[in-house]
Amino acid sequence: MRLFPLLIALLLAACGGSPEVDALLAVADSLSGVKPDSALRLLQQQEAGVPHWSKGQRMRHALLTAKAMNKAYVPLTADSLMTVVADYYDSHGTPNEQMEAHYLLGCTYRDLGEAPAALAAYQDAIDRADTLAADCDHALLCRVYSQMAELFYNQTLSKDYLECLDKSIVHANMAGDTLAALNSQAQKLPLFVMQQRPDSVLAVFDNIYKDYLGLGVIQKAAQYSQYAAWAMLKKDNYAKAKEYMELYEHESGYFNDEGDIEPGREIYYYLKGQYYLSTHQVDSADYFFRKEMANELDYNNQNAAAKGLTEVFTQNEQPDSAAKYALYAYNMNDSLYAQMATKEVEQTKGMYEYGRHQRNALVEKEKRERAYTLSYLLAAVISVFIIVAIFVFERFRLKRRATKRLLYEKAKKLMQTQEELSYLKGKLQKLTDTVCDKDATIQQQEAAIGSLSEIIARKEEELAASLSELSNNHNALFLQKRETDETKRKLTASPAYQLLQDKDRRGDKLEAEDWEAISQLVKQTFPTFYAFVTARGNGTNTKEQQLCLLFRLYVKPRRASLLIGVAPSMVTKLSKSVLQKLFNTDGTGKDLAERLQLLR
Repeated sequence: MRLFPLLIALLLAACGGSPEVDALLAVADSLSGVKPDSALRLLQQQEAGVPHWSKGQRMRHALLTAKAMNKAYVPLTADSLMTVVADYYDSHGTPNEQMEAHYLLGCTYRDLGEAPAALAAYQDAIDRADTLAADCDHALLCRVYSQMAELFYNQTLSKDYLECLDKSIVHANMAGDTLAALNSQAQKLPLFVMQQRPDSVLAVFDNIYKDYLGLGVIQKAAQYSQYAAWAMLKKDNYAKAKEYMELYEHESGYFNDEGDIEPGREIYYYLKGQYYLSTHQVDSADYFFRKEMANELDYNNQNAAAKGLTEVFTQNEQPDSAAKYALYAYNMNDSLYAQMATKEVEQTKGMYEYGRHQRNALVEKEKRERAYTLSYLLAAVISVFIIVAIFVFERFRLKRRATKRLLYEKAKKLMQTQEELSYLKGKLQKLTDTVCDKDATIQQQEAAIGSLSEIIARKEEELAASLSELSNNHNALFLQKRETDETKRKLTASPAYQLLQDKDRRGDKLEAEDWEAISQLVKQTFPTFYAFVTARGNGTNTKEQQLCLLFRLYVKPRRASLLIGVAPSMVTKLSKSVLQKLFNTDGTGKDLAERLQLLR
C-alpha cells in the first residue's frame, strides 16, 4: 500500500502552479491600477512562460493583461480568448472576478465595434455581482454602468443612458469615489443639450462645478463649461456665456498656444460663432464658422458651419451667398441623414451578427461542457481503476508471499522425511547383514527388522502424502522461478545430458545403461522431482517414469517417443496417465511437461 502516497503526490504535482508566478501576477495586478503601462510590460515579458503555468495562472495572466490594456487605452481585440477567460471564472472565480472577466469581455466587444455584444457582456458582469457582499467591487460596477451608458448614448437611447448613469453614481458613492460620481453626473450634460434643456444643463453644471472645485480639479470642471455656455446663449445671458467660454478655452487643456482646439472637438467653433452672431460681431462669427468648415471629413461640422454662414450672410444682406450656404447646409443635412441611416443599418447588422454570435457561442459552450464532463468521468474511471489495480496487486503479492512460505515449509519437511527414510533403510540393511552371523539373536533381529520395516513403510506413506500434498498445490508451484543459470550450466555440461542430446539429434532409442546415467543425473540435480516421480505407491510404471525424466530435461513430446521407442500416440496416452496419477487432472503432453519442469 506504499504506492498510495506516491500516487497522491503525483496528482498534486500535476495540478499545482509556481508560487513565484502567483507573486508576479499579484505585482502586475497592483500596478495595473496606477501604472497600467508598467503592468502591461511586465505581463508581456512573462508571456513566453505562460504555457508552463497552471490553467488558473494562465487565465489570471490573460485577465490582468486585458485589464492593463484597457487602463492604458490599448484596443482589446482577443474576443475568443476573453470568452474562454469569462467561462473559466464563471466556474472557478469569485463574484468580483466573474464580474471583471465579463466587463473586460464587454470592453473587447466595444473596441471591436460590436455594441450589442458589448452590452450583453456588461449585463452579464452586472448579473454576477454580489451587491450584498461586504467585499463587492462597487468601483468596478460604477465603470460597468458608465460603459453601458456610453453605448446607449451612441445608440440615442436616452432613457437607458440616464438610468445607467444614475446607477453608476450610486455605486461610485458606495465605493467612496466622489470623482467618479461627479464624472457620471457630468455625462448627462451632452444629452440635455441634445434635448434642448438649458435649465437642466445649468442645474447639473452648477452642482458639479462646485464639487470639482472642492476636489481641486479645475480642469475637469472647465471641460464641461462649454455646455453651460450653450445654456446661457439659449437664455440670452451673453456675458455669462462668454465667461464660461473663456473658462473652457483657458482651463480645459483642449487648446494649443495658438488658440486652436484639438482635432475632433471643432464643433465648439459653431458655439463660439453663435455667440458672436448673437452679440452682432458678424466678422468674428464668419471667421469661426469657416474655421469649423475646414474639417471637411465631418458632416456634422460641415452642416453646422453652413447653417452659421447662412445666418452670417443673411445678417449682411447677401442673399446669394446666404442661399448658397443654405443649399450646402441642406445637402449636408441629407448626408447626415444618410450617415445616420447607414449607422442604423450597421446597428441592425450588428444585432444580427450578435444573435448569430450568441448561437455559436452557446453551441461551443455546450461542446466544452460535454468535453469537460467526459474528461471528469474519464478521470474518475481511471482513478478507480488505478485504486482497484493497486489493491489487487497488493492482495496478490501478499498471497504469493504466504504461498511461497507454505511451500518452503512443506519442502523442508519432505527433505527431512527423505533423510530419515534413507537413514532407516541403511540401518535395515546393516541388521539384515548381521542376521546370518548371529543365530542366537535371530529372533530379536527379526523383530527389530519387522519394526524398522513398519517404520519405513510409514515413512514412505508419509513421503507419498507429502508429495501428493505438493502436487495438489501445483498452481502455487508456478510462482517458483525456473532453474538458475548455474543449474542449467551444470546440467548441460554433464556427460549424461550430452549423451541424451546426441541420441535426440540422431533419433536413436536410449539403452538401459543410458537410462541409468540419465536417472542418476536427474536424481542429483532435481532430488525432490526424482523422489516425487519414482515414489512407491504413486502407480507410475517404467515407461511413464522414463517419460517424466525426459520431460524434466526439456525433451519435446514428439522427440520423447523416439528416445523411449514408442509411437507418438503412446506418448499422449502415457502423458494422460501420469497427469491422473501424479496430479489428478487431465491434459496433454505439453501440460505434463510444464508441471514437471517446475519441480526441483
